[in-house]
Amino acid sequence: MNLHENIQRIKQMMGVINEEKNQSDILSQMAKEDQSERNEYSNLVQNEFDGDYEKGGDEYSKIKNRDRDNIFGDKDRLSNFIKMNFDFDSFIKKDWDNYWILTQHSDPFPEFQEEALKIIKKYLGDEDENFKYLHDRISCNKNGTQKYGTQNICEKR
Repeated sequence: MNLHENIQRIKQMMGVINEEKNQSDILSQMAKEDQSERNEYSNLVQNEFDGDYEKGGDEYSKIKNRDRDNIFGDKDRLSNFIKMNFDFDSFIKKDWDNYWILTQHSDPFPEFQEEALKIIKKYLGDEDENFKYLHDRISCNKNGTQKYGTQNICEKR
C-alpha cells in the first residue's frame, strides 16, 4: 500500500472526507490523539488513585469499556501507523517528534520499533533524544535494561 492509499484510509478512519492532508498533518493528528488519551489517563491516575497506575488502569479500562491490553484504544491507529510509508527525506522536526511518539507507543509491534530505531539513527543520529528514548524503550521491553536512563520502568545498565 502506498502513502496516498494509507493517507486516504487514515482520513476515512478519522472522518476526514474532502480535506487534503499530507503526511505531516496525518502524523500530527495521530500523535495528538495518542497524547490526548494518555494525558486523560495520567490525570485520572494522579487525581483519583494517588499515582497508582495499576488501579488507575483497571478503572480507566472500565470507564472506556476497553480491554486492559488496549487501554488507550489505539490498536487500530497504531496498526495503521506501522503500515504507512513515509517520505523521511521531507520530515521536519515536528514530524520526527510525532513519528517517534507513535513508534514509542507501538510496543505490540517490536519489529516495527526496531526498524524505526534504525531509521531514526540514519536520519537523526544516535545522540538524538528520540533515538535514546526509543532505544531504551526497546531494550527495557526486550531485556529489562536500558542504556541512557530515559525509562522509569527498568534498570540502567
